[in-house]
Amino acid sequence: MKRIFTILLVCVLVFAFAACTTSGQGAAGQDSQQPQPSSQPASSQESAPALTAEQIAQMIDEKLPPAREITNIFNGTGLEHEEPADPAGQTDENGQCFVPVTEEAYQSVQDITQATEAVFTKACAQQYFYQYALQGQYARYKDVDGKLYIDINQGGTNNGFNWLTGTLSIVEQDENKIIVKCEYVSNYGDKGEGELTLEKEDGEWKFASMV
Repeated sequence: MKRIFTILLVCVLVFAFAACTTSGQGAAGQDSQQPQPSSQPASSQESAPALTAEQIAQMIDEKLPPAREITNIFNGTGLEHEEPADPAGQTDENGQCFVPVTEEAYQSVQDITQATEAVFTKACAQQYFYQYALQGQYARYKDVDGKLYIDINQGGTNNGFNWLTGTLSIVEQDENKIIVKCEYVSNYGDKGEGELTLEKEDGEWKFASMV
């Protein structure tokens, strides 16, 4: 009798162990079938749609007038100013003759840089304007006693090309950079074709090339 009881007990234990094992495997299988969270972070916002050639042309047309004004400040006739009473006597050892600027919109070098960086990227402004006109031994503009001065012995005729945006075609475009090809008429009436580059800086599209 004791032997029969022992055999029955062993059978019960084996059955219980088998049941537990099967249950565990089933749970594991269910867990493996559960959808796993994606390791890829969800995009907070969709990419901005690409601009059409017409939209880019309109944007360039709006930005060209202030860009030409800036180009004229640095590479053209410059800002309006007082006439020197004694040009020879006011010319320094560098051959520069500084007189006060009279345009109300520009009272300091900072006013110039703020206007410049509203339409040109900082890198473009530094490369084509600042290093020649605001920095170095022969700067064209400088602040003197809280007033903006211009060297009248420097000047030019370059105030930018007349870009014919109706001929514009897109060369390259992504979220932060646009390159277009466009016909233009130069200051001397010569026609040609060139590229304009715009880059997004501080949330705004700005010229990253000369205009």
